[in-house]
Amino acid sequence: MNNDGARVEGPAAPPPVPRAGEMAFADDYELGADGWTALGMLDDLLKRPGRVSRAVTDGPGGVVWAGLLLVTAACLAGYGAIMGGFSGGWQYAATPLKTVAGLLAAAVICAPSLYIFSCLSGGRQTLRQTLGLLLQMLALCAFLLLGFAPIAWVFSQATRSAAFMGAMHVVFWTIAVSWSVRVLRLALRHFGARGGGGLRLWAVLFLAVVFQMSVTLRPLISEYRGPGLMGRKFFLQHWTDCMR
Repeated sequence: MNNDGARVEGPAAPPPVPRAGEMAFADDYELGADGWTALGMLDDLLKRPGRVSRAVTDGPGGVVWAGLLLVTAACLAGYGAIMGGFSGGWQYAATPLKTVAGLLAAAVICAPSLYIFSCLSGGRQTLRQTLGLLLQMLALCAFLLLGFAPIAWVFSQATRSAAFMGAMHVVFWTIAVSWSVRVLRLALRHFGARGGGGLRLWAVLFLAVVFQMSVTLRPLISEYRGPGLMGRKFFLQHWTDCMR
């Protein structure tokens, strides 16, 4: 208020400053993916995720989507082979198939809620673009898991405790999913999504579905027990029973 009683507007608040990660993502997004190679795509998944996001959202899509799906399946199969190697035998073949099927099934189950939560948070991306970003997240998650595979192999040769191996794989999956969701959040923020509460909730739900799929498709670590499912069981109850 001034001396005459008139309201005086203060200076306008400055616009929010983007975080360093968002600025780097935006710069990489503008670069696009011209001249990509297979190894270049893998490198960009780790170093320049904005280029991958540009390719799956604004590019022709078919080749890039197929490449990311192939990366996801190959990396998960490699990691699954290490998991199955703890017991050996048929698990060398069964666990990779179950690992690929489980993560893809979890993605299909959680895709609608991702689109809804991101739109409610202000995201302007289409459903197709959301699915492309989800596929990028899966490929990064699988690539990270493959990086943990040598560590898992060392411990699988050093212990006979299925409970210990299961706990270690839970840690690896949690790290891989959490880091890949972080990249997904950067991509969705580029499309306008703000207020990370909804996306954090989705990340928790996605991780819970992944763990539930691992129990539904059990056994992944212990000895092979045939092609059928072993019945309903909540993943927390299964973990408690294994620890006992």
